[in-house]
Amino acid sequence: MTEIDDMPFYTVITQDGSVESFVEHDEAEARKIWEGTESATCFALPRIIIGSERSKAVFGSVEIVRIDFMDDSLMIEVPVKLPAESQSFMQFMLSNATVHMRLRGGEIGIVNLAKLAAYIVYPGRVQISIDAWLAKPIVNPSL
Repeated sequence: MTEIDDMPFYTVITQDGSVESFVEHDEAEARKIWEGTESATCFALPRIIIGSERSKAVFGSVEIVRIDFMDDSLMIEVPVKLPAESQSFMQFMLSNATVHMRLRGGEIGIVNLAKLAAYIVYPGRVQISIDAWLAKPIVNPSL
């Protein structure tokens, strides 16, 4: 197998910080899985099961924080220009059960908003309240 063959097709990140990655070598099967994933309801299932002929992994949906898919073909970017647009867009996004995000490597993450504790949005200057703590985040390239 080559290095590309071993790249994960999806990665599951759980509430306790565990990270499990899975690979699907059959491109047609990978496409079928991706197209059959209903991001709006995937965390509403009692569990997510990922299996092969030799293994089975079962994740309780309530424990999953994020699932990353290594396929960027369905990502939609929405430009937001004015502060009022940014605020209303974020309110709209956070009113759903899940939200898609583009990860640094181009893959897609589906976030379980029931587990969201905080978020940071880039790029652009945001309006912050006068009682906010002023600081710049440290970017961790390993995440």
